[in-house]
Amino acid sequence: MDPKPLRRSERKKPIKTVANATDQTSGGRPRHPSQNSDVNESSSHAPVDGVRVTSYRHDEPPSASVKETTVAHTSTPSGLDPLHLEPGGIITVMQALKEKPRKSPLLIAVSKGTTNVLKSSPNNKEKPFSGPKLRQIVAVPNLVDQLVTLVEKQLQGLAMDRKGPFAASILPQHSSLNLPLATITEKDSEVIFRTTFLNTAITVLRYAKAKGASKVTNLKSSIDIMTYSETEEFKETFPFFVSSMKGATHITDIALWELVSKPTGPADATVVKIISRLLIEMKTEAALLPTTLNNVAGPFSRDMKNVHGYATQFIWPKSRAMCRTLTSADRILTQVWCQLVHHNVSYAILSNGSLVYLLYRKTVAGAGDQQGIHNTTLFISAITQHPILAVYAWISLASNSFSDSYELKVPKVNISWWSKVTSKAVGRSGINIKTLPEMALETIKPPDEDALTDNEDAFTDYTEENF
Repeated sequence: MDPKPLRRSERKKPIKTVANATDQTSGGRPRHPSQNSDVNESSSHAPVDGVRVTSYRHDEPPSASVKETTVAHTSTPSGLDPLHLEPGGIITVMQALKEKPRKSPLLIAVSKGTTNVLKSSPNNKEKPFSGPKLRQIVAVPNLVDQLVTLVEKQLQGLAMDRKGPFAASILPQHSSLNLPLATITEKDSEVIFRTTFLNTAITVLRYAKAKGASKVTNLKSSIDIMTYSETEEFKETFPFFVSSMKGATHITDIALWELVSKPTGPADATVVKIISRLLIEMKTEAALLPTTLNNVAGPFSRDMKNVHGYATQFIWPKSRAMCRTLTSADRILTQVWCQLVHHNVSYAILSNGSLVYLLYRKTVAGAGDQQGIHNTTLFISAITQHPILAVYAWISLASNSFSDSYELKVPKVNISWWSKVTSKAVGRSGINIKTLPEMALETIKPPDEDALTDNEDAFTDYTEENF
C-alpha cells in the first residue's frame, strides 16, 4: 500500500543554517555561532575581512550598526559578516594616507613585558648603556602637524583609481586583507604595522621620488609616474628600505635604512654602506595601551599653551635596585632612548600595530646649556589621529625627502619650573609625576593683574612659545 502523501502543512520546514540564519538584535545580518544573540550590537563595529571586530580603536567611537552595502570577499567564511568595500572613484594619494587603518578582529595579546634595558646582570649579553642619559621629556602633542603642508606639496597631483592596482598597495581596505586574526605576540603587531603602515609609506615615498624625477624622465600623468616607480630601473636608484636590525645591544624591532654607495679608488670600485635613518619599536596592545603614556605625552584635556615646552623630569636610575622600580612607561621610554643614542638616530616611531607615537631626539653641536638640555631631551607626540599619514611624514623627514635644509621645529625646553614643585632629593627613578605637564598648569598660574610683582618678566620667559 502506497504511503499517504503529506499535506503542505505537515511537510518539514527547511532548517536554517548559520550561513543564512539571522538575528533580530544584529539588524537582520548573519551571526557567527560564537556571537551570542543576547550580546548588545554596540559591542562590535565595521567588519574586517569577513570577521566582526569586537574591540574598538582608541580614537574610534562604537557604531550601533553598519548601514553601508557590503560585499562578501572570497576569503569570508560562511556565516560571517562580509567585507565592506568602498565605492570606486578617483582618490588622491594624500587622501589615501588620511584613511583610517583597519584592525584585526581579535585582540588577545597577553604579553605585557617590556625589556628593562637598564637592569644589568652577569649573564646579560648586552653591553651597559653609555651615552647621554634621558633627563627631560617634552610633550608636543601635534608634532606631526608642521609636516602636513610639506607632504601635501610633495604629493600634489598624484591621484589614482580607488579600485585600481596602485590603491591595492596604499588603501588600508586592501592592505589589511591578510592581517593576522589575533595579536597574540609582539610579532603579530609587527606584521600589522609592516603591512598597513610601513609598506604604504615606502610605496608612497617611491611615488614621491619618481615624481621628483619626472622632469628628467618627462613623465606627465600620475599613472606614468607611479608606473615608473615600480620599474627595476627606478628601484635600482631608490636607496631606502626597511628591515630588522642586527646586533645584540639595544636592538630595535625595525629600522629605516638608506643604502649609500661611495666610489673609492678605481672607477669601478665602490664601498656599499647602509645608514639607519629611523627606528621603530613595537609593543603588544597589552604592553602599550592608549593610556600608558597619555599623562606624559597627551592628549591633554586642557589647553597646554601656557606650559608649551615645559619638560617632565626623568630620573635616571643610579643603581640596579632603582631599576626595579621602573614602571612600564619608564621602561618603554628608556628602551627607545637607548636605541636612539646607541645608533645615533634622531627619529623613532613607537607603535602597537594600531596607535602611533612619534619621538624625536635633537642633537645640537657646539657648547652651551642648550646643547646639554637637548642632548638629554626626548620630544614625544600624542597618539596621532591619522597614523598612516604620520608614519609617512616621519619617514619622509628622516630620509631628508622634504629638503636637506628642513629642521623640525620643537619648543624651547623649560626645566626652571621644577624648583617650584620638587626638591633635588627624589626617591624613585623614572618619570617624576610631580613634573607632569598638567601639574605645570596647576603650579604655574598667571599672576593676578592686581598683584603684579617684579617676577612678572621671569614668568613671561617661562611661558613663551619658541616655535
